[in-house]
Order: sequence, then structure tokens, then C-alpha cells
Amino acid sequence: MAHNQLKKLILLGISLGLVYSCSEESIQPDVTRMASLATELHIRNQHRTREELTALKNSVETFLSKPNAETLITLQHNWVKTHDALLKVKFLTHTSTSQLMIGQIDSSPIEPGFLDSLSLYPETGIISDITVPITEISIREQHQFTDPSEASLGFHVIEYLVFSRPIEDFMPSDDYRVERRRQLLMTITVSLAKALDVYLDIPLFADTSASSLHQMIVFLGQSVGQLYGESLKLMVDSHSPYSKTSRENLRTQVSMLEQMIFQPVNLGSQLVQLDTLLARDVTHTVQEVSNLLDSDAGDEEIAVRCSALLEGLDHQLRGFIRLTEATN
Repeated sequence: MAHNQLKKLILLGISLGLVYSCSEESIQPDVTRMASLATELHIRNQHRTREELTALKNSVETFLSKPNAETLITLQHNWVKTHDALLKVKFLTHTSTSQLMIGQIDSSPIEPGFLDSLSLYPETGIISDITVPITEISIREQHQFTDPSEASLGFHVIEYLVFSRPIEDFMPSDDYRVERRRQLLMTITVSLAKALDVYLDIPLFADTSASSLHQMIVFLGQSVGQLYGESLKLMVDSHSPYSKTSRENLRTQVSMLEQMIFQPVNLGSQLVQLDTLLARDVTHTVQEVSNLLDSDAGDEEIAVRCSALLEGLDHQLRGFIRLTEATN
């Protein structure tokens, strides 16, 4: 009797091993293909950011040579498009190098008074401080000098200058601050282009082991965690307050989340194989966030509901991380 039971257990073990082996063989090609699709998506976003950056640089030069309403609107439009393109790249870029660089590229929130004069303080900021030369080296040294909000580099310094300052602040005059402000806008744009040139070369997966199902879920979890923090700040210290595109920033990044979970990457198809119910919760939450951002809800409601949904999604993805760790 004992011999027969042992024999059955051995046969069951062999059968389960074969099933597991077949399952692994069927899953692995799908994971490899998904990693390839994610890489292609990332590369397309990198290319688009480079193209938009070229348009942004050209529009800055045009505006400074001919500051008027038309050239300013074009500059503002190109800023939004370039920043939008960057966010799609940033959503999936999580290397230690990229995290250090993003502080020079997309630092937010910023302190306007550190940069330029304010109505109550007309002689404040780098613009008024003639002891600070407007050169790339000097401006880089000033960046986040004593606090992260003391930004002198990146997208949001440009955003402040072109969305908050009047055209008159850029029209050549005898006021030394105008010339310094014009120099600052050009200098920051050149510096941003150099930083992005390096940042946009960072690959999605630094090595082949990183393209495993586990690592793809980890990357996505990091992205959702970042997005959760941004959603909490929608009403206070929002990401792009001067261009009033903070809500659109969230929508842009959620669109990347959708492309990872659904098409073209279709990570959800593998999540179902790990845990059907948990996968259903993930896809449902992603759809809820998307619908919310497309709705007529106000920013306050968005901040409350969206952050709650993203916090839930973060926990759901952590569940999948634990599952893949156990499998590995």
C-alpha cells in the first residue's frame, strides 16, 4: 500500500513538472515578445522627444529674435509637446543614472523668486543678481543650490519664463534684466538639450535579465508609485502649474500604463496566467483611472479619486511582484 502511494506521488510530481515545464516554455516566448514590444515603444518615444526638442529649440530662437504674440504661442505649444513626449519616456525609465538626471531635466515644483523678480520683490532672483553670470556653468552651479525647489535648469524653468512672464520682459531694452532674462532662456534651453541628448540614450532594459516578467512588473510598479505621488500634488505643487497642463501630464502617463497593460505590449495577458482575479483588479483599476481623467471631474476630485485608485493599483502590482519572486 505504502509502495503504491509513493509510486503515485512520484508520478504526480513528474506530471506537475512536465506541466510546469510546458507552461514555462509557452510563457517565455510571450514574455520575450512583450519585452521587445516595450523596447520598441520606448525607442519610438525617445525619437519623438528628440524631434519635439528640435522644434522647441527653434521656437526659442525665433521668439528671442522676434518676440511677439505669435512666436510666443508657438513656443508655448512646442514646450507642451516636448514635455509631453518626455513624460512618456520618463514613465518607463528607472535606472539610477536616469533618476539623477531627471533632477536637471524635469525638476518640479520650482521657486519663481529664485529665478526672477516678483511683484512684491522687484530685485530678487538670478535675473537681478549681476554677480551671477548667465553662463551654462554658472547656471548649473546655481541649480538646487540649497533646496530642490531652487531650480535653474530644466523644463519647468522654461515653462515659468514663457508662460508667466509678459512678452515685454523679453523685448530688447535698456533694462539689464531683460537681456539677462533673454540670455537665461537661451542658456537653459541649450543646457536642457545637452542633458536630454544623454538621457534619451538610456535603454529600457540595461541587460537581458532585466526583461523578465518580474522586472517588467517592477518597472511598472515604480512608474505607478511615481504617478501616485504626482496625483496627490494636483491641487498643491502640481507638476506644470504655469502651463496649466498638470492634469494632462497625468493623462499622458496613464496612456503609457494602458499601452503596457493592454496593447501593444499586452502585459495583462501574462498577469492573467499568474492570478486571474488579481489581473482582473489591475485591468479594472487602470480603466477606472483612464475614465476618470477623461471625465469632467474637477482637479480636486481628480486628485482625491485618482490618488486612491493609483494607491490601490500600486498594492495590486506589489502582489504580482511577490508572485513572480516566489516563482523565480
